[in-house]
Amino acid sequence: MLGINMNDVITTIGLLKNYLIGIGVALALAIIITIAAIAIKKPLKKLVRGSAWVAFLLILAFIVNAILVGPMYSMVSMVFSNAGDISEESISGAQELCETIADEGFVLLKNDGGALPLQKGQRISVFGRIAWNYYKSGTGSGGLVNTWYVTGILDALRSCADLQVNEELAGIYEAWISDHPFDAGNGWGTEPWCQEEMPLSEELVSKAAACSDCAIFIIGRTAGEDRDASADEGSFLLTRTEYDALEKVCRAFPKTIVLLNVGNIIDMGWVEELNPSAVMYVWQGGQEGGECGYYHLHRKL
Repeated sequence: MLGINMNDVITTIGLLKNYLIGIGVALALAIIITIAAIAIKKPLKKLVRGSAWVAFLLILAFIVNAILVGPMYSMVSMVFSNAGDISEESISGAQELCETIADEGFVLLKNDGGALPLQKGQRISVFGRIAWNYYKSGTGSGGLVNTWYVTGILDALRSCADLQVNEELAGIYEAWISDHPFDAGNGWGTEPWCQEEMPLSEELVSKAAACSDCAIFIIGRTAGEDRDASADEGSFLLTRTEYDALEKVCRAFPKTIVLLNVGNIIDMGWVEELNPSAVMYVWQGGQEGGECGYYHLHRKL
């Protein structure tokens, strides 16, 4: 049985925001007219008030209908058709298929000094806020799917008993992200191409390097319908904050692995300039993409 994903609930509320505003405006006007009608004589007062509320009900019916045949169509259809009942066998088969699709798309561009695969017992520091906000897909119709769950790369690394994730560093990122939440934009297709990145100090990076064998730095970009990438920072180019953070990590760690959780290619000039040990396009791998990314990092190569 499908569960409720709070991220989907929040996204759905965002999609309905303009509809709800319309209902609120219509209700406010009906109330205002009802109050203002006090000054009108009785026979006409009743007509004005009744007309105001009939108009409100018509507007309400129109907006509800627009919601049901628009952003809520798939969800309503699922409820009334019992399509939400999925067998464990179907779920397992779908998970395997998702992993296979993501697996076949990964592109390893560089792997110096045997940085990959990760070895049993390695201590890993994970950098990049996208580790906590994995892009399963881009924006638009393809992104507005009702995913039951999403497994990010960090989730998969944490679940692996063979590897040790630097949880002190992870806690610092999580505290920062709580004050700099994911920017989903203001409606369909308005999500920014990249998210704000956490600046890194030399002290923080050096401390992480002292207790880790390697670093994984995840860079993210979304993509979507009716909008092209641009030759600007935060789209085709790294932002200054991303570049500075990656430069510090590459300089401090003996091995730095860069994963590109992106929907399209980006400028790769920084590879020669910063010389990370390994670089891999992991793209936007769907809800099982993180699990597949871990499989590539630790077992397959």
